[in-house]
Amino acid sequence: MSFVAIVGTSGYVGQATVQAFAKSFPKIKVKAGVRDPSAEKAQPLKAGDNIELTKIDMNDAENMKAEFKGADAVYIITPGHIDRTKITIGAIDAAKAAGAKYIAIVSFPTAYSDSCFGKQIGPVEDHLKASGVTYAILRLPMFIDNFWGLAAGIKGDNKIYAPVKPEAAYCPISVEDIGLASATILAHPKKHKNKTYTLTTPKNIAHADIAKVFSEVLGRQIDYVQVPYEAAKKAFMDLGVPEWQADGVMELYKYVDSGDKMVTTPTKDFKKIVGKEAKGFKQWLEPVKEREGERKERKRSSKDTKRERERERERERRERERERERERERERERERERERERERERERERERERNELVKIQREKRRERKREREPVIMTTVATVGTSGYVGQATVQALAKAFPNVTVKAGVRDPTADKAQALKAGDNIKLTKIDMNDAENMKAEFKGVDAVYVITPGHIDRAKLTNNAVDAAKAAGAKFVMVVSVPTAYTDSCFGRQCGEIEDHVKAAGIPYCILRLPMFIDNYWGLQQGIKNDSNIYSPTKPEAAYTPIAVEDVGLASATILAHSEKHHNTKYTLSSKSIDHTTIAQVFSEVLGRKINYVQVPYEAAKQAFMGLGMPEWQTDGVLELYRYVDAGSKMVNTATDDFKTITGQEPKSFKEWLQPVKEAF
Repeated sequence: MSFVAIVGTSGYVGQATVQAFAKSFPKIKVKAGVRDPSAEKAQPLKAGDNIELTKIDMNDAENMKAEFKGADAVYIITPGHIDRTKITIGAIDAAKAAGAKYIAIVSFPTAYSDSCFGKQIGPVEDHLKASGVTYAILRLPMFIDNFWGLAAGIKGDNKIYAPVKPEAAYCPISVEDIGLASATILAHPKKHKNKTYTLTTPKNIAHADIAKVFSEVLGRQIDYVQVPYEAAKKAFMDLGVPEWQADGVMELYKYVDSGDKMVTTPTKDFKKIVGKEAKGFKQWLEPVKEREGERKERKRSSKDTKRERERERERERRERERERERERERERERERERERERERERERERERERNELVKIQREKRRERKREREPVIMTTVATVGTSGYVGQATVQALAKAFPNVTVKAGVRDPTADKAQALKAGDNIKLTKIDMNDAENMKAEFKGVDAVYVITPGHIDRAKLTNNAVDAAKAAGAKFVMVVSVPTAYTDSCFGRQCGEIEDHVKAAGIPYCILRLPMFIDNYWGLQQGIKNDSNIYSPTKPEAAYTPIAVEDVGLASATILAHSEKHHNTKYTLSSKSIDHTTIAQVFSEVLGRKINYVQVPYEAAKQAFMGLGMPEWQTDGVLELYRYVDAGSKMVNTATDDFKTITGQEPKSFKEWLQPVKEAF
């Protein structure tokens, strides 16, 4: 073959495939397609002289046709995007138009099932089969490598956390084996004409047995801990995984839990392709155990004897016994703490009563203030309403400004999850799609103010600016956009939001820019570590301080601006609470929960692997870690308390303790 083109190469499957070509098929030229070949993160793909980094954009049909021209085979790695069906079908059409002789795609064992991923990938398989081009379909199960996302729990707590039953078995496969199988098929397409393969390990393995493998290889007890599905979903979403993708992952887990044959039936397809068995769990773990830091560092010379190794094992056994004794002492201390807790409960009850009285008095003051204000007759449209900021804004408009008519824009107003937005008689669920300019213009017509809540999408600048243009074209009198305190910096979110701020200022209509820091509510994503281990895990230094804000306060400030937009023409606000460091946050948790909560700093690379292992796109993961690094560096952008919330609402923002007190039972 002359050359193979791969698109979607920057992910795990693409990297493994490129590395397999460089190692096993060095005479085959490979075009490794990425968005930006000059990017630093793309350089590791240069794994051999036969690998050429090439710009191939799955959203650009003409670019794909040009790069696929002359390719003997095209490998389309399905992207982790809500529109993956449309995007992958577009790539198939481009490959066919370019004259490709062979097309391979990534699919799932649950194709054609009544599940999120099944409904997405079924039409893709149908389209490929109907294209008339010789093809291969690689159905990939869950990856063994997903356990990198659980490294912090294994390393720090000796625990594997997942929602499936301990006895639930499945047959995952390593990413390295996927890469080898993919490269082998593409190198010999004539042997794999119109084939559908499901790659798996040779045998099923239950989650309880996975914990045993970790225990054996790492030399200490590793336990499997089942967590609730809802908690697992919330943890995914708090880490930035879109709800559709979190739901899809939960569906896969539930197929495993129910023993569905789609995900629990081992195949011999890997051996048919490459001529050997796929790695088992132990074979995957053994060479990477040191990278996880799961064993003590050992330096042995080549003359180590069996007797010396036995002495080492004896030392390990003694250490494990000492650890068990320490655990017994910790349990005794926990019992003593429970005794002290009962003594403190009466004081906490008095504190709750005092807080409730303060809350009632505060609400009465707000009510008197609202009674003095003139009746507002305003129509507002919000777009991107289904997220946390949108939900909080709609709830605040329903509660504090019932005379404001609100068009709460969502993709599908009939969806069950959208019904929660019906917080009052003044709230109307409306279909507003940020990808559809004509739809936005129609829904914004006659509206006094438009609130564009910047979406969590790699093209967020383009989508937000299109919504601003639609608001202007519809004759809106005011537009407000969400930005970040790091706007205009040389960072992922900074570049995106700088472009948004410039566009709204130049639009020619009155505007407000609302810069939002990290949310206090992000601590819901750390709930399991706090609840089960009494630990807060994060990559920043304990003494690093920042100025987060509660999502509820963001909603109230947003609603107040929209209800009185004439007071906020051409303004820019940065919302924040008081500065607080991570050590103090742990102390607040300890005080409110009545038990010791520790702050545990984890490496940035481990945090990144955990985020990506949970399905967060790499660009978004990098953006979040950049924010953490600004906090670590003591940047004033993320650690300057402002009076903007009080200027807008007339009241102080919630402190960390005020946010935690009413929800403490969850932790």
